[in-house]
Amino acid sequence: MGSEFMGDIVDAIEKSDLVLFISSVNSNASHNVAKEISIADKFKKTILPVRIDDAP
Repeated sequence: MGSEFMGDIVDAIEKSDLVLFISSVNSNASHNVAKEISIADKFKKTILPVRIDDAP
């Protein structure tokens, strides 16, 4: 299940025009979120960050 889910995320990022990154204390600490943002950068996607708390 996990490997299929990650493949689906990669496919969705690749097909997207924009990646919305919801920045929070928890999302910034997430290893998976970091990987997803890295994948978006690899595919040269526009990444739109939105901060929802006081996380740096």
